[in-house]
Amino acid sequence: MNLKGSATVVLVIGCALVGCASTPSSPSSAGPAGMGLVDLSGEWLIDEASSDDPADELESITEASRETRSGSPISVGASVFGIPVGDVTDLLPERNRTANTGRDPPRHVTDAIDALDILQSTDSVRVNYDGLGTFLYRNGETMSDDNASVHAQWRRGRYVVERQIPNGPLVTEEFRLDTNDASRLYWVVSVKIASAKDLTITRVFDRAGES
Repeated sequence: MNLKGSATVVLVIGCALVGCASTPSSPSSAGPAGMGLVDLSGEWLIDEASSDDPADELESITEASRETRSGSPISVGASVFGIPVGDVTDLLPERNRTANTGRDPPRHVTDAIDALDILQSTDSVRVNYDGLGTFLYRNGETMSDDNASVHAQWRRGRYVVERQIPNGPLVTEEFRLDTNDASRLYWVVSVKIASAKDLTITRVFDRAGES
């Protein structure tokens, strides 16, 4: 997925496949049946002090991939995100922003984000990732295009999006509210990497106007 700069790219995943609308139906404060009240809707602002820095996490993965294992260097074919270790720095924010091999996670996974804008309905969740892209996820459906196969569903009060990139990593996003404070949102991104330790980036947000 080629999400460039700060321009908002509205990507309604799978519309051509499932005939979905460009916007979800009216928002709902209730989650799926049996889940109780789960309302992700709203504008969410980053709490930097409580959040991981994506660039730092990527740097740690790069360094770990270059370390030796059992006294032997990692093979030349070792990769992170399915691309050679030496090219991982291209994923760092502000570097080579226009390049995308089709194996990379979308930019909202690796770039710094100051805000999330979420609109939840009974059958979908739409997320605007701070101008890096807007995605409409359909609950319980798997949708595919040339860049990824995406499945989204509720799991015990958490909204989970799994994005399998062809010839690349499995990227999982989890959105959940703090169990004691509904004005606090946790967005956890996990990237399953074949040749290195998995990458996990946890970012914490406060509902706008309530921080």
